[in-house]
Order: sequence, then C-alpha cells, then structure tokens
Amino acid sequence: MKIGDLYFSFTNPSLFMLLTLSLILLLVHFVTKNGGGTSVPNAWQSLVELIYDFVLNNANRAHRAHVWMGGL
Repeated sequence: MKIGDLYFSFTNPSLFMLLTLSLILLLVHFVTKNGGGTSVPNAWQSLVELIYDFVLNNANRAHRAHVWMGGL
C-alpha cells in the first residue's frame, strides 16, 4: 500500500504481533476486571505479572545496551 512517498505492508509477522498483543491485552483485561485488587494474587494475576516483568526487563536491557553502545 502506498501513501504519498511511503510504502506500508502488512506481513505475517505483523499479523502475529497484533494477535499476540490482542491476546495479552484480553488476558490483562479479564484478570484485572473482577477481583484484580486482592492482596494475594491468584494464578492468572501472577501470569500477567510475569508477562509484564518479562517485557519490562527486556525493554530496559535493550535500552541499556543501546545507551552503552553510544546510541548506534
């Protein structure tokens, strides 16, 4: 698809990225919708927290590597 001078394409990785993001957002929504504020988390809440920590740690690690290499 061409818009002006820019070309956009929707590939298989783009599809799977959107599917994965949708599933994670649905999981977070349903886990936190009912009883999401309890002091002792259930198994689903622990799973959401593990996913969140995994993504956050990878993003921080990538950012530190980018800064350490001088922003290349």
